[in-house]
Amino acid sequence: MGLTIVSGLARGVDTQAHRGAVEGSGQTVAVLGTGIDVVYPRENRKLFESILKSGVIISEFPLGTYAAPQNFPIRNRIISGLSLGTLIPEAAEFSGSLITARLTLEQNRELWAVPGNITNSGSYGPNYLIKQGAKPVICARDVLDELPVEVLEKLHEELGNDEVPDREDSELTPEKKRLLRLIPVDDSIHFDQLLSKGSQTAAALNMHLLDLEMEGRIKQIPGRHFVRLL
Repeated sequence: MGLTIVSGLARGVDTQAHRGAVEGSGQTVAVLGTGIDVVYPRENRKLFESILKSGVIISEFPLGTYAAPQNFPIRNRIISGLSLGTLIPEAAEFSGSLITARLTLEQNRELWAVPGNITNSGSYGPNYLIKQGAKPVICARDVLDELPVEVLEKLHEELGNDEVPDREDSELTPEKKRLLRLIPVDDSIHFDQLLSKGSQTAAALNMHLLDLEMEGRIKQIPGRHFVRLL
């Protein structure tokens, strides 16, 4: 959608963030916790080279600096400082991502978090941040809704209105909006449950579910279950 993804080229979410930007023909910035000439982790060498072709790799550490544990929390302030906001998809209780979240708030940036199952240790950080006031994210629109108006206007100018969703999901009717809120992302819900939770007839519900599925917002799985797509 025209936004640049900033991350740290580490294993896990960092790798996926950069890879998503590269594969989506987007731009990405990798902030290293090593010297600019040291690829860490080694398995990310191909990704490192891909970023060089269409993005930026930066480091404040001298050439040849190896991957010392203390370097990574230090570089996190650059990741958050370069960004309009920080999204925390996963973070354990004692995670460097929580350091980045604190730095984000200190730098007066937006902070988003992806809620998760409370029994998953990786969900502790995002759930804790949401409890403390971070904005929950279950789809890309939740991030776009918090971006400055001037940023969205610039994206519209550069990419065209068809590429960047508006802040408000104005094309959805109130009935569809209510229905969409009932359908979970990380689980499915049966047609009968949706029928019992709403005030629509079975025929109207069928029609709205079909519309949402054709728009790519939900997916029907066997047994007349529905799941919301990100």
